[in-house]
Amino acid sequence: MTRNFWLGLLAALSVVSSSQNCALCEETRPNVVMILSDDQAWGDYSFLGHPQIQTPRLDALAASGLTFTRGYVPDSLCRPSLATIISGLYPHHHGIVGNDPPLPEGVSKRARQGAPGAQYRDPEYVAVRNDYLRHAKAMTTMPEYLAPLGYRSMQSGKWWEGNFSVGGFDEGMTIGDFSKDGRHGDTGLKIGREGLGPVENFLDKCSSAKQPFFLWYAPMLPHTPHDPPAVLLEKYKSKTESLSIAKYWAMCERFDQSCGELLDAIDKRGMTNNTIVVYVADNGWITDPNESKYAPRSKRSPNEGGIRTPIMISWPGHIAPRQDDKHLASSIDLVPTILNLVGLEVPSALPGISLVNDKAVNERKAIVGEIFEHDIVAMDDPAASLMYRWIIDGTYKLIAPAARMKGELPQLYQLDNDPSEDHDLATEKPEVVTALMKKLDEA
Repeated sequence: MTRNFWLGLLAALSVVSSSQNCALCEETRPNVVMILSDDQAWGDYSFLGHPQIQTPRLDALAASGLTFTRGYVPDSLCRPSLATIISGLYPHHHGIVGNDPPLPEGVSKRARQGAPGAQYRDPEYVAVRNDYLRHAKAMTTMPEYLAPLGYRSMQSGKWWEGNFSVGGFDEGMTIGDFSKDGRHGDTGLKIGREGLGPVENFLDKCSSAKQPFFLWYAPMLPHTPHDPPAVLLEKYKSKTESLSIAKYWAMCERFDQSCGELLDAIDKRGMTNNTIVVYVADNGWITDPNESKYAPRSKRSPNEGGIRTPIMISWPGHIAPRQDDKHLASSIDLVPTILNLVGLEVPSALPGISLVNDKAVNERKAIVGEIFEHDIVAMDDPAASLMYRWIIDGTYKLIAPAARMKGELPQLYQLDNDPSEDHDLATEKPEVVTALMKKLDEA
């Protein structure tokens, strides 16, 4: 379906629904805030029992709403994961399967990355990056779903898809000039690291206009560079012998503080009780103890350290606080959940469920995902970049390598008693592997 088809359908739905559902009366439509952590492991929060990291503001957010501790993202890489969060589609559906599109023949990686400045960018590669934006332009995004209801939207932080307008945002911080430094957010990456000024201005405008809003808050935190304030670094240096781990732990608290500043800004304007806050991490992270980079079986992997994340939905007075340690949730569910909460029909083309629909949550038995190469192999063929597929069914998890991953075999884990995936059961339980492979192929 085209973007124009969905926008026309949603406009019609908004007219019909607004006469039936008080949630769609302009004065009472809830604001929506998406908080996105960038490279943080699923257990790296004090409310989930981390013995060192302190995250009091996220602990409070988790306690204020519905929190799924068995949350997941389909792909453990920034760009495709964020595209899924904003669209509600799997990477193979929206087509954004890696961070960087293919290099034209004769163009070096140095030209692709553009470091340290524009003089290293190749015009041919700039053209390729702009061409790859066609996948993002074809998606219907959360701002576009909400626009017919009168929502104003803002992008801040991480954003790979060129200018903020490509995502349907009314305003934003990312310029998206790939000939300069627009690879994954440019000026948008200042948010959180250099205060909240642009976001606070946006909140003031929406408050003055009495206009409901959608805010994409994706600070590049705790993402590298791991450069925490000295006071936080000193706090965590005493808790580990590894400097790189201390820096990462300190960055997790720095991110928590940033989330607290945002929540305080919303509360200061009297918006808390009419604001839905959704939280998820784009992918996991395990710090290399010798260097500030990710270790194996975390970012980019199909392991729990790469794909698992807490998922929170908070709306005071509307969503009863509880922590769900049993049911499976996925980032593909965030768009359907928000549409459900604001009173819109969920398009049948979306594969996720509403996480506030207890019946749907209880009936779900399995979730699936897919891992692709960091560097995209083909502009329009997701399968060319596929590395792994995975499925979690109950407590079993199957990781299935793609045919191109020569020599790799399926892996099977039982997560309830082996959350760190230390014991591969594939050879011990071939019947489970066969059954899960069948379900994965049918998904």
